[in-house]
Amino acid sequence: MDVDIALRVDKLEVDVEMLKRRAEPSALHEYITNELKRVKPENITEIEERIRNHELLKKSITTKLTVEDPQSVLDEVREE
Repeated sequence: MDVDIALRVDKLEVDVEMLKRRAEPSALHEYITNELKRVKPENITEIEERIRNHELLKKSITTKLTVEDPQSVLDEVREE
């Protein structure tokens, strides 16, 4: 009887592993698909706007880093 139970448990463990291998790819595919939908821009104007904002931020950071008076930059950051 103990052998029968052990065989059943082994078979169930194999079945569980098989189901995990089936479920993981579909769940992963669904997750990736949802993330792509969430992140994907609606149109080209949105992409252009993101690029423009990125460039403005980059210029702002660059100018703040090349300032002659570091104390003024610190004061400006504290005010923001």
